[in-house]
Amino acid sequence: MMIVGLMVSGNLYSQVKFDNLILENQQVIYDRVFVIDSLSSVDIGRLLTLNIPKIKNLKNFKKDGDIITAAIEGAIIDYRKCGYTIWNAPTFLAHPFWANVSVLWKDGRYRVTVSNITFKISTGMTSTIEATATTLFSKKRGQIMKDDSDALYKAGRCVDSYLSDLFLFKKSSDW
Repeated sequence: MMIVGLMVSGNLYSQVKFDNLILENQQVIYDRVFVIDSLSSVDIGRLLTLNIPKIKNLKNFKKDGDIITAAIEGAIIDYRKCGYTIWNAPTFLAHPFWANVSVLWKDGRYRVTVSNITFKISTGMTSTIEATATTLFSKKRGQIMKDDSDALYKAGRCVDSYLSDLFLFKKSSDW
């Protein structure tokens, strides 16, 4: 009986995936809810409206009611923060990526969704290869996410961490 319990526990551990990279409609997206307990919807909207346009490589900022849309264009992830060096980082991490961003909010929290994440890898003077988050971090054409036994799992955690840091805004005393 104890062996069965250990097997189930081991199977559950191997199912651990990324924190905020998820599969939705066979596409890997970043989806995270940030909690700011003490702020109203109006205050969160103001916080986001002030800070999101300041994000480097963010373009096409639009606010319509309680939703913000934008695009990330040409952002490069600092792979060194994830423990990589120039010699062991996956190639795509050293190249820029593009993505669509949407942000929704209500009292005490806001949700950031980043979709269509695409790395553009330069292969020469004029040619590039596009690699999507779906092809990089999922298996079987977006049917299941990669897990910690896969070679690119650490790189996926790096992308996840980068996006979390990018969209983490804290209550400021100066508004």
